[in-house]
Amino acid sequence: MDLIVLQRIGPDTTVERFGSKINSSFFEAANILGTLNLKGYVTIEAAMGASKVDVSDDGKKVLALAEEKSVGEIDALDKGILGAISKGIKDPEKLGERLNVRSGDLAYHLYKLVKSNHIDYDLRSGKVNVMLTESGFKDADRGSGEEEPGTEDLAEEITKEEEPKPEKKEVNVGAERTKSKMMYYMKKWGKLGILGLIIVVILLIVLIYFYLMGGK
Repeated sequence: MDLIVLQRIGPDTTVERFGSKINSSFFEAANILGTLNLKGYVTIEAAMGASKVDVSDDGKKVLALAEEKSVGEIDALDKGILGAISKGIKDPEKLGERLNVRSGDLAYHLYKLVKSNHIDYDLRSGKVNVMLTESGFKDADRGSGEEEPGTEDLAEEITKEEEPKPEKKEVNVGAERTKSKMMYYMKKWGKLGILGLIIVVILLIVLIYFYLMGGK
C-alpha cells in the first residue's frame, strides 16, 4: 500500500484531491496520507482548500530501494507469492500471514512482481487486491503450486517432529468399572448416612424434650 500511494504522489498532489488518484473517498485518502506522514514518508503543508503533499527524503529512499530490489530473477519467495495468489489469496496482509513474511519485505516483492508483469493490483476504498497476469499464471503453473514455507514454518515442523509422542497407558477395564461402582455407592450411601444422622439427632432432641417435660 505505501509503495503504491507514494508512486501516485506528484508535484501538484493535494490532500483534498488525492482520493480520485487511489479510487478512494476524501476521508480514506486523508487517513492514508496521514499514516504516511506519521511514518515520515510524506510531508503535508496544511492550507485552506489545498494542503500540498510531497514525498519526503525517507519516502524517496523507500521508492529507490523498491526499484533496486525489483531487478533480478524470480526467486523462491516470488514463486511462493504467485502460488498463494493462484489459490485465491489476494489481500497482501493475508499473503504475509500465509507466507510468514514481514509486510515491508512482502511489499518489495509485490512491487517486483508488478514491475515484471507477473501480477497486477486493484486499489479501491483504501484497500489493495492483487491478481495474476497471464505471465503470472504461467509461472505459477510451472511451479509446484505450493507456497514456499518461511523459516518459522520450518522451525515449527522440526520442533513437532522432535517432540516425543506421549506413551499410551494401558487401561484395566475391570478395575475402572469396579472403581466407578465404588464411587457411585459411596456417593449414594454417603447421602443416606448424613440423612440418618440428622434423623437420629432430631429423635434425641425430642426424647430430651419429653424427658425434661416429664420431670416437671
